[in-house]
Amino acid sequence: MRFGFKALVDFGVTNTAGSPDQYVLACELVANALKEAKRVITW
Repeated sequence: MRFGFKALVDFGVTNTAGSPDQYVLACELVANALKEAKRVITW
């Protein structure tokens, strides 16, 4: 994706906001920082 953003699910992270996961984006500020992440984002 543009500017280094990827779908949140590519990092193994999901959200509970009801938004389809493929439309929620994330960008690692440190290389491989989310490699081991298995999290849920709640907002």
